[in-house]
Amino acid sequence: RSLTGAKEPESNADTLFVHPDVRRMLMEGKAITEGLRALCLWGALQGDLTHKAQTEEERQRADDLLSLLTPVIKGYGTDKGYEIATNSQQVYGGHGYIAEWGMEQYVRDARIAMIYEGTNGIQALDLVGRKLAKDGGRGVQLFFATLAQEIAVAKDVPELADFAGRLEKATGDLQASTMWLMQNGLTNPDNAGAASVPYMHLMGIVAVGLMWLRMASAAQRMLAAGEGDATFLTAKLTTARFYAERIMPDTGSLRRKLENCCTRRPISLAAMCSASGRAPACLPRHCPETVSTWRYRRCRGEARRRWPADTCASALCSAFSPASPALPSTRDSRASRRCGCRRCCRPARPAPQTPRAGRAA
Repeated sequence: RSLTGAKEPESNADTLFVHPDVRRMLMEGKAITEGLRALCLWGALQGDLTHKAQTEEERQRADDLLSLLTPVIKGYGTDKGYEIATNSQQVYGGHGYIAEWGMEQYVRDARIAMIYEGTNGIQALDLVGRKLAKDGGRGVQLFFATLAQEIAVAKDVPELADFAGRLEKATGDLQASTMWLMQNGLTNPDNAGAASVPYMHLMGIVAVGLMWLRMASAAQRMLAAGEGDATFLTAKLTTARFYAERIMPDTGSLRRKLENCCTRRPISLAAMCSASGRAPACLPRHCPETVSTWRYRRCRGEARRRWPADTCASALCSAFSPASPALPSTRDSRASRRCGCRRCCRPARPAPQTPRAGRAA
């Protein structure tokens, strides 16, 4: 039953739709799906204009926008597609796993889309590493100019002023994040790499917000003129308001995530050990004064681990000291060969046993 009382008292139970969290999942799926469809169509239009526009300036403008937004459409679109599929499965509860409803197949199908044309992490790196700086940033500057122009027009319409103001704030977060990447990504490429996925999602939210601003503007004009299906147009305005109030505020948190991606100090292995409460199972190949590169190693069949740069050798030795209670009593021979530190990685081997008398050697 509904939290506020039975909505269908003549039935044994209310429908799932009466529950606020179910409505949230369904509305998020509706708002993001319709917005992403519009973004895909706008991207396809830019592809046509790249070849068929009347002037060279229009063709260049379309090519710049398409080049910038392609990784956003691929990466953000498929990330959200999979999220919506799993939320739709969640609506069914345990029945979401039953093949009869078909949702479990949608989830399986949506998952591979995040991998098809390069993983979405690669799409984000392409956006941050290539598309932002392409042609001196001409594409992203054109995108910001388009946003500013359409927001200014929408602010003059009372019914759209609130949506336009929220989109303007989200655009400000995107612009500030772009400036942060320009300042910190050039000094250390790892900063750009760590911030790439939050930035891709931030741009995706703003781009879909632009699509909803256009759809809301068209719906408002048609309603004012008495044209079209009033129920359909009112639903468009309601969904646009939901997107502005419940999804666009995520740009603020994504901006903060992005700005906190910068590594400010090296993390010692001793700190990692104290945090986990035990010594890790893997060692770098060498044990020099400073471990200068990230290394991947696998020991005793455990999962791969990643060692940060500037991990000091003393921390390695103290973490893997034979006296450490967290260290296993025996060592894998492969692990012993992977480090040259005799203090911790090559403990004294037991003396070979002498064959007993009367037994063949």
